[in-house]
Amino acid sequence: MTKPDPTPSPDRLSSVESWLESAQIDPSDPEQRLKLRVEIDAGLKLINDLLVVVKIELTAAENQRYLEDLYPIEDSLRRFTTIAREFGKWLDTTETTKDRAQYFQHELRTPLTVALGYAAVLLDQLSSQQLEDACKALEQINSEARRIVQIVVHLLSEH
Repeated sequence: MTKPDPTPSPDRLSSVESWLESAQIDPSDPEQRLKLRVEIDAGLKLINDLLVVVKIELTAAENQRYLEDLYPIEDSLRRFTTIAREFGKWLDTTETTKDRAQYFQHELRTPLTVALGYAAVLLDQLSSQQLEDACKALEQINSEARRIVQIVVHLLSEH
């Protein structure tokens, strides 16, 4: 099994706000909403690939205890993915109530916030273990999760 490259391309490292502004993405346009949804899916795939990097390094270092610390991150990402599917269906409907938008903003941000918290704690614990690839991957997970939160907020800004 080969390790996924934990280094995202330079365009993924750029600020979401500048990307959203430079791309002039209008969340009320269905075609552009689709672009944002694709970005969210790509971000989730990157996070899952980075989790594989962390698992590989922890397994190689025989750090079973820390492997168990990944479970809450994975559970939070599964919850986010489930809600994101429901969110995508909602975006495709004409039902654009403010209450529903607030519901999705809360429900989509919560699991990512949980994942961010656990990743930060694990990063802190692993930094003393000299597991450089795992630490770098966890930093990228934090970065990508924050990026996804910004996209979600932008998507819901029109509702």
